[in-house]
Amino acid sequence: MSSGDAYQSNGMLADYMFLPYQLTLWIGEVEGLARKPPSRIRYERSHPVISIRVSMNYYRRLRELKERRGISWAQLIREILADADKSYREGYDAGYQEGYRDGYRKGRIEAELERVFDLPLGSLKAKGEEAIY
Repeated sequence: MSSGDAYQSNGMLADYMFLPYQLTLWIGEVEGLARKPPSRIRYERSHPVISIRVSMNYYRRLRELKERRGISWAQLIREILADADKSYREGYDAGYQEGYRDGYRKGRIEAELERVFDLPLGSLKAKGEEAIY
């Protein structure tokens, strides 16, 4: 008997020659098990479950924070993520501005040295930064 013949028309399992994926399909057809509606399937695909393990200390801290704010676990995670993203963007912007100001200052120094010593524009860059500083 092949594995395809194992499922009889009366819904009874005739033998155990199923492959794992065939067994999963067969179980979904068993009477009494609820099938998920398409809307539920789409929701689960677009809203995946995230599961993590944390120490009891972190769990208590997170639970206290959640209860103090009176929000759900999902909302707590969203707020933590938004705060982390905001901090990252602020740090990136501050670092970018600092680097821009530093580069602008160094560029002005090079331009002034080239002007004072009547050097061709960009000639100090070819010698490297050590020549200037």
